Amino acid sequence: MTFDPRAALCTALVLGLFALLAREQLAVGLLGWAPMEREGRASLIRGGAATPDEGRDILSAVLLHEAQRPNRVNVCLRLSDEGQTFEQEKRVIRALQQQLAAEPGQAEIIRAELDRRLNPQRRWFLPAAPGAEEAPITEESARPLRTAEIGLLGAPSGGAIDLTLNLAELPAEFQASGGDCNPLFFTAPAVAGEIAFVETTYRCGPDCEEGRIYAAVRRDERWEVGALAPAWTN
Repeated sequence: MTFDPRAALCTALVLGLFALLAREQLAVGLLGWAPMEREGRASLIRGGAATPDEGRDILSAVLLHEAQRPNRVNVCLRLSDEGQTFEQEKRVIRALQQQLAAEPGQAEIIRAELDRRLNPQRRWFLPAAPGAEEAPITEESARPLRTAEIGLLGAPSGGAIDLTLNLAELPAEFQASGGDCNPLFFTAPAVAGEIAFVETTYRCGPDCEEGRIYAAVRRDERWEVGALAPAWTN
């Protein structure tokens, strides 16, 4: 068999291209899923719960901001019964969808309420220093928060919650225990890309309760509070 330099060159080019494609496919994984799973972030693509490390970082940012609010003394931390952020709202949405199928005569009213739930119009504010007034964010800045929240409301419910907190990193006022403390309930973060949401409820007395929704953003591999919205005040 005679040696053909041109054929050898073509073969080498084809093999080189195949090797390059194979290496790229191994690096990115099928449709980009493999590396995210190796990093423990596949759930971020689906808009689910954060990894334990990210959940801790997100919650630490939120709780440190909560600690700066007035009258936060003798606080004990509690995981909310809802589990993950927006889970209660998702249950309401599912109930409305079932009601829509079961009561066609009330379709107009039910659809209006369902649309309101699926497309929340929250008033988001910038986080402020202690004692300073919180300023509303611009519509342009609120748009990605609204998009992320709408996406999470339409996503399936999250799975098991795996959270760890280092209480030593939090102020002493947030390390109370026993039955005479003021509970601060918080949900596990719900994450959509670079945005994470956490709901908090501070119970300062029998007739005193305050709810907030925090939006944390990831900047330079760190999570920090980017905006907050009041949920209710009693």
